[in-house]
Amino acid sequence: MDRNIFFLDVISFFITVERVANPSLRGKPVVISPGESRSLVLAASAEAHGDGVTRGMSLSRSRRLCPGVTVIPPNDSLYRRASRAVFDTLARFTPVIEPVGPGHAYLDMTGTGRLLGPPPDIARTLRREIKARLRLESTVGLAPNKLLSNAAAHFIKPEDIFAIRAGEEERFLAPLPVTFIPELREDPAGKPVLRRLREINLLRLGEVAVFPSPLLITLFGEFGCMLSERSRGIDPRPVRPPEQGRELRFADTLPEDTNDRALLASRLRVLASRAGSSLRRRNIRAGRISLSLRYSDHRETRRNRRLNPPADSDLSLFESGRELLEKSLSRRTRISSLDITLSSLCTGGRQLELFTPPRSRSLERAIDRIRESFGEHAIRHGL
Repeated sequence: MDRNIFFLDVISFFITVERVANPSLRGKPVVISPGESRSLVLAASAEAHGDGVTRGMSLSRSRRLCPGVTVIPPNDSLYRRASRAVFDTLARFTPVIEPVGPGHAYLDMTGTGRLLGPPPDIARTLRREIKARLRLESTVGLAPNKLLSNAAAHFIKPEDIFAIRAGEEERFLAPLPVTFIPELREDPAGKPVLRRLREINLLRLGEVAVFPSPLLITLFGEFGCMLSERSRGIDPRPVRPPEQGRELRFADTLPEDTNDRALLASRLRVLASRAGSSLRRRNIRAGRISLSLRYSDHRETRRNRRLNPPADSDLSLFESGRELLEKSLSRRTRISSLDITLSSLCTGGRQLELFTPPRSRSLERAIDRIRESFGEHAIRHGL
């Protein structure tokens, strides 16, 4: 049976959700950012893009490029509710959904034709449902695999669908940059491969597709075999519903470079609270925590430790992160950003703790509910 894979992309998800919540923002240049001068732009509207503002740019620079820009602090609880509503709508069409970010997902629609109709008709119905229920515009890419459906969704006009049929793969992919291969973007082992491809001037998928496969394998080993396949539109990856074993990352860019231990600890406390809340919301725990620091001289350090037993408590995560922070402060260079990464994620029964008051978990759940209703900054822990 031929595979039918959809990639759904809610257009400018964060900006669109903010405009649904506050219609007065429509038509104005808007960016989402914490609001400090050193903060980065997390999302930008089309109007801000027109003035040169891009995601990842410093907020101070975006204000210089677009003096009238409206800055909105991120509202994680709003985005979670909107994303959950999108995925609840998608679940009415198929149970095989792989979220890849808020408002973005792969859907395996293989074998649904008899029940729901031809794939293009399903895609149009899906888009209408999301528009009617949530007032969110979306695009849908249809293809035999994930690579092609993702590419299709990003190369069509807004508020439309696009289908790539069998036999059209190489012609469609040929002009696209090699960075469309997900393993080059997401796999740490892909970064040196990407640099090497640029060195030998293989910049487009069409150029990689005609490059001799044995030579790619000689240059890159097993990665070369994968490159040869992806450049020709071959992608056997299944659509995977959410599973454990992935990582969760929480980052913070400081307003100014600093080695102030108290300030760094306070920022780490906020990250630990975000991390703990995210774990509890997913009903999972972390078996390993990593702390990465980026210094003003652009060097980075990364330390990690195992959590035994696995934890989802704000306090446990903070104390473990603080130990790693103390070990990382031997350098006198000031720190510009820090992030926490949680891995070895697991579910299952919880070992009761002898010395942790039972009320502490009830308190954390209550704090989670307050933040869910009133935003992340509604209540905070002290050091």
